[in-house]
Amino acid sequence: MDKVLELNKVLDEEIEFCENFENLLLQKKELLIHSQASKLKEFDEKIYAAQKQLKELNDNRIKISEKFGNNTPSLSEIISNLNDRAAAIELEQKRKKLQIWGQKINIINKVVNALIEHSLKLIDGNIWSIAKAIEATQTKGDYYNKQGSKAQQQLPTMSAIVEEA
Repeated sequence: MDKVLELNKVLDEEIEFCENFENLLLQKKELLIHSQASKLKEFDEKIYAAQKQLKELNDNRIKISEKFGNNTPSLSEIISNLNDRAAAIELEQKRKKLQIWGQKINIINKVVNALIEHSLKLIDGNIWSIAKAIEATQTKGDYYNKQGSKAQQQLPTMSAIVEEA
């Protein structure tokens, strides 16, 4: 029964982690929506720290799962092999909660990635607009071509008719 209690404790920690991680991702989404890029670095550091914590939680769960059998059984296998029905029901509820949290986090992560992609497209458009504006002001001398290389602008040549006039 000690291993069931350990597994319960780890699952509770994972559920709590998921709640906190979802909040972090929602805050990051809001920062992206409101174009507060200066605060994104702080949130990304928090997210990296949380991912490290998640790895530790997963490692702990694997260690505990190994106590239930030779290989590393899945949570579903552990639950189905438990003799204590009350413990099995409790673990099944926690397993379902974790699945729901995982789906929520996955959806929020997709939204955050879409917002980042959209922001990058906007930035790219702004850069092109600035480059076009600079290109339009270049009348003679050196300028940068579409590939970003410095090029000598060619001056128009005069025709023989204009030269003689």
